[in-house]
Amino acid sequence: MSGTPAVTPMWKEMMQAIYGDNEGFAVLAYGGSGLPWKQRFYHYPDKLDSFLEDAEYHSSYTNIYFCPHLFTGKNKRKESAAPVQALWMDKDEGPVKDIKPKPTYCWMTSEGKHHALWLLNKPTDPEEAEIVVRYITYTTPGADRGCWNLGRVIRFPGSTNYKYYPPEEGELLWNNGPTYDISELEPKQKSEMEHVVEKLAEEGPPPLPKKVPSFTDAVIAYGQRIPSTVWSLLREVPGPLEDWSGNLWKMERMLLEADVPPIYTFAIVRDSPWNKYKRDSRPEKQLWEEIHKANLEKGPYQETPETLPWVSLDELMLYSERPTWMVEGIWMEKNVGWIAGVGKSYKTIISLDLALSVAAGVPFLGKYPVVSEGPVLIVQEEDPVWRVAHRVQVMSQQKGISNLSLSRDNRSLVLEIKENKVPLYISVGGGLLFKDSSRMDQLAEAIEKYRPKLVLLDPLFMISAGLDEFKTGEMAESLNILKHWRNKFECAISVVHHYRKSTGTAVERLYGSQALYAWSENNLFVSRIDGEDNSVVVDRDIKDSKRSEGRIKVTFHDIDDIYMFETEPDEHSVSGTLVKRRSGGLHDKILELIRAVPKGGFISKQDIIRRTGAHRNTVTKAIANLELEGKVTTQDMEGQTTVSPTDTIYGADPITDILEDGVMI
Repeated sequence: MSGTPAVTPMWKEMMQAIYGDNEGFAVLAYGGSGLPWKQRFYHYPDKLDSFLEDAEYHSSYTNIYFCPHLFTGKNKRKESAAPVQALWMDKDEGPVKDIKPKPTYCWMTSEGKHHALWLLNKPTDPEEAEIVVRYITYTTPGADRGCWNLGRVIRFPGSTNYKYYPPEEGELLWNNGPTYDISELEPKQKSEMEHVVEKLAEEGPPPLPKKVPSFTDAVIAYGQRIPSTVWSLLREVPGPLEDWSGNLWKMERMLLEADVPPIYTFAIVRDSPWNKYKRDSRPEKQLWEEIHKANLEKGPYQETPETLPWVSLDELMLYSERPTWMVEGIWMEKNVGWIAGVGKSYKTIISLDLALSVAAGVPFLGKYPVVSEGPVLIVQEEDPVWRVAHRVQVMSQQKGISNLSLSRDNRSLVLEIKENKVPLYISVGGGLLFKDSSRMDQLAEAIEKYRPKLVLLDPLFMISAGLDEFKTGEMAESLNILKHWRNKFECAISVVHHYRKSTGTAVERLYGSQALYAWSENNLFVSRIDGEDNSVVVDRDIKDSKRSEGRIKVTFHDIDDIYMFETEPDEHSVSGTLVKRRSGGLHDKILELIRAVPKGGFISKQDIIRRTGAHRNTVTKAIANLELEGKVTTQDMEGQTTVSPTDTIYGADPITDILEDGVMI
């Protein structure tokens, strides 16, 4: 968020002013605009800095709110409200000059919408403060009458409003208004306040307009604000035993919170499949009254905790999804499991190759095709950032996805930096611990934000510090959280782990409780080969695979400078700089990629390298061979070699007998 760093010091000054010398729990709420709502409590004053740091972090991607008073416990119930030292108001319409008397703090949350705070000279009883806030709200034109209750959360000054597309930046208008005694804000006669509050509360909803927009009109006008949860509910066909009332209420609250006006909210939910009033042939006026009630309670809608995920027999009989590969023969989509082995067995190298391959869509170990590419998150808690960076650089160069290129002009070498769009995100040394709920929340938020295909955690012994890996009970909760994330975000999760110093099968050597293996679905078990310091075998243990995956031998010739390796068996061997095969496979794939180009079109050599995982020299020679045979033409376009198929290639045989460094391949 662009405005946050400049206003954060002001946040601290404001929080210290409105919370004063009181002690209690401050609440931070965040979410909306497609992300689930969450709230966290921080003990004030000793955790104020953590409160503000987390607010700044969440503000970079979602809406953030705070409550202008403290609580005596970690809940937002009215009876837990601590003494109040600042009164609040949410103004949806009209000019700022209508807010009287002048607030101590005032800020714009989006175009035409404002929040205001009146700082009191001493704390006051929560119930009395609520009565005065309700009076101020009801007597100010354009104020939101549903925002007077204790526990109300309001936006941080200057934070980004993600309800809109594009998001709107908030703006602090002033923070130097007067401080008040509460007697200056309440009416002189208590009866006057009670009369105003009762009169306005009894008014009820305005009449349902004679002309109501259609569902199509509502989507055209406010479709970009409709939360994804509402879209999902609109596509569902509810059964007779489902929660019609709960889902209708959920849609109303979410639409209103997203600033869809009440009449347009009415148009959307009226034609939704969850309209119980239409189902029961009740008048539309009753739906309108419910929306008015929902509008009075408008604010961050927080869903109740999910129940156990019951599935009926009918649903099971109709279920058609089957396990599919993320990386063919290596890892299945939405599987959890281990990449485990002894020390110095290249576990981290293999896991990083897997992560880069999935993110870029290039073959794992130069051989195993990525079937479903997408974003990848890595949490690296063992290696320093310089080592991680260096490994990423040399691997990216070998895989043809590096954003660095070196060329020579008349006098010197030129280093060019290009935009790298590979969606790989790495947290190095961030201190992730299963026992640290704050850090675990931050990882869950990153998964929500990036929606990765794969999450890689390296290594388990660092992340599980403080837990006994041999005690099933201590590990089960943490591992179940990972499976919950897998189910909720539909991502695969790989955890790098160690073998114990013993003999036996890979499963028997997995360090920790046998429950660790029971939890897994997809595993790569890495073992060193005696007498070969730079060779390992990888046993594949994939529970949903229909066939035995067998073993892979990988020999690493160089991992520091050019990332050079070989895989075996030989008839399927591909390496970073050495290819040993006669025909078919890789070379057929080069041919098929070019054949897939429409007549008159082209594909770049760099794209062929990226999509096949082949070395640049191999691709260059294959293209040269095809050009000699008249099957392709090449052209230099803006420094890149492009390859265009000719008519003869569409019936061409596979490439054979290509020479590399004098060796038939």
